[in-house]
Amino acid sequence: MEMAEFSCIVPTVLDLLPLCRAKTDIVEFKDAFNLIKQIFDRPGTLELPAARLEFIIEQYDSWREIWRDEEGRPDLGFEAFATSFPLAGRKVLDQAALIALVLCDTHGLEFKYGIKASQVMKREAEDLYIFRLEDGIQLTPETQGNFLERCAANLSYIKRCKFMLRKKGSPWIGLIDLLRGYIEIITSIGPKSDIDRLLRGELDIVRKMQLPQLHRLSEAADYEMRHSYPESDSVRRYHEISLAAKFRAAVKFEALKNTYKFTLCDFLLDPSYAISSPCSTMALLFDYPVRKEHRIVLIEWADDLGTDQEYYARAKAHMLESPKPDVLLLPGCYGIVEDPIRRRFGLVLATPSHIRYNQAQIRPADAISPSCMPFSLRELLERRHSFCVYILDLGTRISLAKKLIAAVHAMHCVGWVHENLRSSCILFFPSQNQTGHPHPIDYDCPVLLGLCGPHDEYSDAYRPNSHDLYSDGSASESDVWIDSHIERRDIQRRDLQRREVRPSPKSNSNNYYAHPDKRWNPAVRYSRAHDIYSLGCLLLEIGLWEPLEQVTDVLDRDYDRVKRALQEATLRLD
Repeated sequence: MEMAEFSCIVPTVLDLLPLCRAKTDIVEFKDAFNLIKQIFDRPGTLELPAARLEFIIEQYDSWREIWRDEEGRPDLGFEAFATSFPLAGRKVLDQAALIALVLCDTHGLEFKYGIKASQVMKREAEDLYIFRLEDGIQLTPETQGNFLERCAANLSYIKRCKFMLRKKGSPWIGLIDLLRGYIEIITSIGPKSDIDRLLRGELDIVRKMQLPQLHRLSEAADYEMRHSYPESDSVRRYHEISLAAKFRAAVKFEALKNTYKFTLCDFLLDPSYAISSPCSTMALLFDYPVRKEHRIVLIEWADDLGTDQEYYARAKAHMLESPKPDVLLLPGCYGIVEDPIRRRFGLVLATPSHIRYNQAQIRPADAISPSCMPFSLRELLERRHSFCVYILDLGTRISLAKKLIAAVHAMHCVGWVHENLRSSCILFFPSQNQTGHPHPIDYDCPVLLGLCGPHDEYSDAYRPNSHDLYSDGSASESDVWIDSHIERRDIQRRDLQRREVRPSPKSNSNNYYAHPDKRWNPAVRYSRAHDIYSLGCLLLEIGLWEPLEQVTDVLDRDYDRVKRALQEATLRLD
């Protein structure tokens, strides 16, 4: 690449990147993406194309964020990247020019995609096809300035016009497909660490969306998934985004559904089925989903939820029954079960498919084979499992840590605070070999429990309220409620009137995974920061491969002293 050509790449890209999204020095205009989207977004037109364009815009904007410089100015970080990787910089220029061509070419919008101005303008739009970009001709230092001027002039023209769909059929599908292809290419270019972080943060787009936006995003992501190459990684990514949007809708906005309620007679329970995760047990569920078909399930009991405990159990079951991305590491749910003797409710949770149907042929107390029983991370850290008497290899520990980080991040994106992250609430089931029978532990598929809040293991007196069930603890979302479900507001009001949170002798103070603010004051409301603190404790345990109480005096009431002790423990990871 010649020096003269390279010297023009950076300024041209810096003009092209915002060309379709903001203002340029040449002319002021609404961003071209939204100008095109509004054509489909008008009442009585096409919602799916508008949703797809919204999705494209979100991805393009997220990619542009990686080019902010140290002072936060947009796009200026691209110069350092283009200097180090001129060929990649050239590729960004080519893709940005193609995007601008699609959005700014009024002739193409009309004759290719059936999008025509509804009135005749005094001035003709500029012809962009003279640059022959679609034929593979690249912009040169001599043509770049002229191309930018013509794009800006056409956008000014587009801003003053009203457009409508004229052609029969759906030629506009080609327009959005073309933009989708260009955006997928351009958003894959950049520093590897930034692109990896961009991909890991794809679920961030659902964090601030309201219900109509979530439905549109889910519909758009489903469409892109169905029309992507089957073997491509894009299929998985679009599927995860779609499920995340649906799950956030269930967590934050949708009314509770009629959750199925089992009785204890529907299960075979035995003391030997209890597992190390607090208040959890394996069980055999009879005649489900049809008569004479049984399956192995996991029950997590919800204790000390107050007079509205059935409501809270149903709320959790409703969320867990909803479609959700695998990255959350959350089990599915069949419904709830009531234990009238102990006055408690439980969540009936799904187990992995190779465990679910692997009951013994002879059914008394041996209906669930010991080889099907799960093990908690706590057991593994304490070397209580015969298959894990040594420190787990570093690669497996790093992989587990990444999965837990991704799971907590995804939970916070969809608006759910876990509230109970600890090693005893992370389960591993036996893995599946070629014959379909379980054998030693499947570290690739951990399952997160502790879904009913802290309880039992540390006898936490915490009682969840409506805020904790449906808000992620951020101030901006503290007033978001399900409008269609008035009962939730009523329960919140009654709870606030009668609740007095008093630390019990066996309170949260014994839970060293809890943030100090929450640990010594149970009245403090759970937030994302508390989950992140608990996650940090978990990561330290995984790194050292031993429980924290064996590392330092984690029950010390002096926060600064505990902090210093934990910091010293992290030095052992070096």
